[in-house]
Amino acid sequence: MLHGTEQDESSSIDEEQETPKKLICVRCHHPITSHNARIEVAGRHEHRRSNPHGYHFRVGCFAEAPGCKLRGQESSHFSWFPGNAWQVTVCGLCEAHNGWRFTGEAGEFYALVLDQLREGD
Repeated sequence: MLHGTEQDESSSIDEEQETPKKLICVRCHHPITSHNARIEVAGRHEHRRSNPHGYHFRVGCFAEAPGCKLRGQESSHFSWFPGNAWQVTVCGLCEAHNGWRFTGEAGEFYALVLDQLREGD
């Protein structure tokens, strides 16, 4: 069932595209990234990975995450994405761990823990 005209529907789609939905820190609500920054790495946006200590993570890949700060040194040990070094990222405000930045020959991307993000205004 249609409510409104085609013009009304296309306007709302345009407005959605112009205003990217923010993804914010679940703890302090600091803006971290947006839905528009979502990318696929190794054929998927979302990945499930485990670290050598047995911790399991569900991460999403993003081209940018301006709300993150980097912590520690880059490392290529146990990289989830071969050919890329990783570095821990934290929220730029409350400093809660929220993922990793990966860098390699193809550039950089962020693998952010999806449970540490929620949609914001």
